[in-house]
Amino acid sequence: PIFSQISTTVGLRGVLNAVPESSYVVLSTGSSVITPSSVQTIEQHLLPPMQKNLGEYMSEAPELTLSSQKMDLIAPNLQDGIDTYNSMVLYGANIAHAGSHVTLIKGRLPHDSNLEIAITQSTAVALNVDVNAQITLRYNLTLYDPGTFVGSSATPILKLRVVGIFKPASGKDVFWHENNFEEERQGTFFLFKGLVSNDALIQAFTQSQKLHMFFQQPVDFYWFYHLDPLRISSTQLNDIIGKISALQVLISNQQGALRNILVTDARPPTISGLPVSAYGNTSDLLRYRDRAATLQTPILLLTLQVLLLVLFFLMITADLLVSRQADAIAVLRSRGASRRQIMGALITQSLALAIAVL
Repeated sequence: PIFSQISTTVGLRGVLNAVPESSYVVLSTGSSVITPSSVQTIEQHLLPPMQKNLGEYMSEAPELTLSSQKMDLIAPNLQDGIDTYNSMVLYGANIAHAGSHVTLIKGRLPHDSNLEIAITQSTAVALNVDVNAQITLRYNLTLYDPGTFVGSSATPILKLRVVGIFKPASGKDVFWHENNFEEERQGTFFLFKGLVSNDALIQAFTQSQKLHMFFQQPVDFYWFYHLDPLRISSTQLNDIIGKISALQVLISNQQGALRNILVTDARPPTISGLPVSAYGNTSDLLRYRDRAATLQTPILLLTLQVLLLVLFFLMITADLLVSRQADAIAVLRSRGASRRQIMGALITQSLALAIAVL
C-alpha cells in the first residue's frame, strides 16, 4: 500500500505540474458596478467558500486581476482626424506583486494612487508614444431602471499617463496567465492592452459612475487559486475533487445574492481551470483518478514481486550464514546446545550486524 500510495502521489503531482496552468482554479465573475463597496460585496460572497474548500491545498493567497470592457481609443489617434475605431482593454493587477514578474524597459510600473498605465514596447511603437505621454479612452454607461435599459446614457473619459514600458515574464512564470499584453489585430483595427493598478482602476471607475448608471459592458474579475502539488497526496484526491464539485454549485448560487451588481450582461460567478470539470469536459484530476484506478492491479503485482524477491534474498543470505557457521554449530551441538539456543545466537548476530549498518 505504501508503494502504491507513493507512486500514485508522484503521478498526481506530475499531472498538476504538466503545464503552468495545470494547478490553477480560476474564480471569475463580472460586475456592472465598480465601487470599493461593490468589490467588497463580491469578495464577501465569493472568497470565503473558496478559502474554506481549497485553503488547505494552497500555499499562497489568490491573485486578483481586473479586465475592463473594451474602450474606445480616442488619443493618440493612429490616423489624424479619422476615427480609427481602435480600442484598448485595461488589465488591473496587484502592482506590489507584479514587479518581480516584468522586465522594465523604461520608466516604472503604475502606482496605486493615480490612474497610470504601463504598456509593452510594441504598443508604444504602434501608438507612437513614450513615457509621460497621455492615452485617452472612452467607455459607455447605461441608465438602468428595474427591468428597463435606456441605451447608452453616458460616455465618460479616462486619461492615463504612460509611466512605463515593460515586457511581461514568460516561460514558467504564470503570474500573467498567458496574457502577453501585445496588441491584437481585429480586421482593419487594433485592440491594445495596458497594465494598471487594481486600486487605481476601481477608484477611476467609481468617480465616473452615477446613481443607477451601470457599465454597458461589465468589468471582469479573476481570482487565480494555485493548488500546491506538494500539499496534495493521492489519498486526498477524492476529497479535492469533491470540494471542487461542491464549489461549482456554491459559487453559481451566489448570483442571486449579487443580483444588484450583476444587472446587465455580466459574467455569472463560476470556477474554471484544468482541475475543474465544466461544459462536458472532464477535469485533469478526474481523468487521473480513473487512470490511477486501472493502474492499481499492476502496482500491486509489482509490489508482490518485490516482496517475493526480498524473501528470496533473505533465504539465500540465511543459507549462506548457516553454511559458513556449520562447524561452529556442530561443536555447539556436541556440547549440548539446543536448536533454540543456536538459532537465538544466529539471530542475535544478524541483529547486531543490522544495527551496526544502521
